[in-house]
Amino acid sequence: WRPLPKPKHRRLTGVHAVLGAFESKEESETAAAEWKPYQTLAERRAAAKAARAKASADKAAEMKARWDPHKDPNATGDPFKTLFVGRLSYAVTEDDLRKEFSRFGALRHVRVVRRRDPGLAPDAHEEAPAVDGAGAGAGAQGPFDGHNA
Repeated sequence: WRPLPKPKHRRLTGVHAVLGAFESKEESETAAAEWKPYQTLAERRAAAKAARAKASADKAAEMKARWDPHKDPNATGDPFKTLFVGRLSYAVTEDDLRKEFSRFGALRHVRVVRRRDPGLAPDAHEEAPAVDGAGAGAGAQGPFDGHNA
């Protein structure tokens, strides 16, 4: 038989020994000022949507402020004699449009506008001496290059 060894006890101290690990009053006020409350997924999505809407509105306002149709070198001719054709195939060229619409009258200028937005189809701007015959006649012929223009 042998006696059990006495357990070694740690010496108990107060909180003074660990106070340095806590932050000071100034640090806690700074942290409280920088603290942001938790946002749910729906709140984060709504905030992101609002930010995108604001950015889009700001961009539209800036573009509107810069827009001056009188200084656009591509905007030539009489707007009342201009035919706008939309929803064209991506394969359509200016020669195809000139050939299609010249059956209904003389054309001065044909231009296909390719938009940078990949979701939108190209548009065509055609300037004719009389738009009445060119636009009405072409629409009555049915689809052009597989698309209803």
